[in-house]
Amino acid sequence: MLISYSQNDGIVKATVDTFSGNKPCAICCKIQETRKSERNKDERSTPPGSTSAKLLQELLPTKNTTLPVPASCDISPSAFPGVSLPHGLLSDAPPVPPPCRIG
Repeated sequence: MLISYSQNDGIVKATVDTFSGNKPCAICCKIQETRKSERNKDERSTPPGSTSAKLLQELLPTKNTTLPVPASCDISPSAFPGVSLPHGLLSDAPPVPPPCRIG
């Protein structure tokens, strides 16, 4: 269409006429009709909201899914070779009464 329009009106006006949509060619008209008929066909065949419902059905599991309870395990305290800590420093509870701040 650009070549055809530019032969009579010049390249600037031909470009505007070609891409504005105001003067569609036969191929553009056929594409527009096909798109419109496909949209109408899709609207008639699928009820509103069914696409999202179908997507949810595909993403969500169909049966109840249960996760196994994690097994418990005892973790032993780590030893750091070459580091000696005073006895009772790593006790589970804080000292009672709490130490007083000196100074």
